[in-house]
Amino acid sequence: MVTGKDIDLIAFSQYGRWGIKDSKNNLIVQAQHSHIKAFSLLEGTMVEIFNSRDRSLLLRFDNDKNGDFEKNILRYNFYDKKARVLFIVNEGYQSFLLQLEYNAVTNLPSTSGLLQEYRSHSSWSPSGRRNHQNETPRTKEADVITYNDCYRKIDYIGNNLFKVELLTPYLNLETTDENGSDSWVFRFSSPRWRIVNASGKFLSLYFEDMGEYIHDYCRVKVNGRYNLINLNTEVVNKQWFKHLLFPAFGKDDFLAGNYFLISHSLESNGIGRYMVRTTDLSNENNLNEENSYENNSLQIKLNRTYLSDKELSLLLSRVFKNDTITVDELPVMDLYHNGGMKNELKVSGLTKLTDTLFSGTVLSDFFYHFDTGEDIYKLIRHKEITEIPTVECLGFSFEQKRLISIDGAFVNFNHYHEIFPFDDNGTAVVSKTFFKSGDHYIDTSISEYKSSEQFVFWQDNGSYRTPICIKYGLIDRHGNEIKECGFERDEI
Repeated sequence: MVTGKDIDLIAFSQYGRWGIKDSKNNLIVQAQHSHIKAFSLLEGTMVEIFNSRDRSLLLRFDNDKNGDFEKNILRYNFYDKKARVLFIVNEGYQSFLLQLEYNAVTNLPSTSGLLQEYRSHSSWSPSGRRNHQNETPRTKEADVITYNDCYRKIDYIGNNLFKVELLTPYLNLETTDENGSDSWVFRFSSPRWRIVNASGKFLSLYFEDMGEYIHDYCRVKVNGRYNLINLNTEVVNKQWFKHLLFPAFGKDDFLAGNYFLISHSLESNGIGRYMVRTTDLSNENNLNEENSYENNSLQIKLNRTYLSDKELSLLLSRVFKNDTITVDELPVMDLYHNGGMKNELKVSGLTKLTDTLFSGTVLSDFFYHFDTGEDIYKLIRHKEITEIPTVECLGFSFEQKRLISIDGAFVNFNHYHEIFPFDDNGTAVVSKTFFKSGDHYIDTSISEYKSSEQFVFWQDNGSYRTPICIKYGLIDRHGNEIKECGFERDEI
């Protein structure tokens, strides 16, 4: 099977385990791995050429079977110095990154491990016992003894780069039974991820989590917040976000945000509600125009790191002295690109309906009160700042759907309860919910409404509740309503 400079690599399975041979039956990777991935790096481009979990990645499939062996043939030119083949092999619950090497004189293959900076995870067993018994702690003077980092999982993330999951193993002296006996218990610290290139060199960055490259960007997480890195592994945005969804509508667009719903109660004029981003609480937009060192330090901290609801409430209580502050974090996002915010959307999710139309999930936060001056009930949708002149108010909060175009703008002002998939005729069923005030039904797309009677949204069904009224309609592929939501489901 050797023709000129070419040689075939054969991935085979034996008794449920995968290995690699060459066409001369020389063993390259022993058949002891639950999964194997193979990558070819040629002229600066890495391609996944084999995946034991995905047969579609085989270059050529040979149906001939020999006993328990199933052959998958991969053509490789080992004389081409620019061509390289890398393997990710899984053994137990750890991975290894191997590089294929051929001796041009003997024509014998071998592999070398590319990750030598950290010790292999093979010295640790899932049960927590260490193979090197002479290193087991023999004293109770220390509660924790840690060891060098080791790597566990390796994944290809694109851009000729791999991500490697690092763990720090340690032995912890703990009470393990009701009698209070102490024993050394094997633990791992929280995992971290690093990036390694095709030569086995680690980049300097550490991450809590990271994804794969999509449209030249990769999402990463550090200290509980997200950002993007580019093809040069540089951090793209100055600001880090508690929530980030990528990609959004285009190759450079992403949804991100750090929103909080802040209820600010004053004894004199009731409750005011504010929905703000953490960037709105920076020194440039100081809420009380005070520039004390203490407040500035807290606001700088707020803009750089994640604060809990309690810490944020403490910060705002110092800003709004003698007021009652409550804070709720909202996972809502705006549309960004590398230059900053594009559109303020405040969506918590995104679903693609067509190539040019999307559905975004928004939080609708309504509350109403009785205006004694006008002798009427007022229903108000909370937006940026909503102040209620009395503490006697009730609220309705629920999720709704809005249509968004490919350029990241809302198509219209309709707020839907549900948007169903499009059919072959290019139409989709949509539904809306309604408030009830006396005999009147009010579309929940409204921003403000007045009525002489109270408002109701939910109906009680015993162990659960549903909106008091749901009506159905139709839209076309551009988001235009071709039948308004005023029908029962079986009438559409």
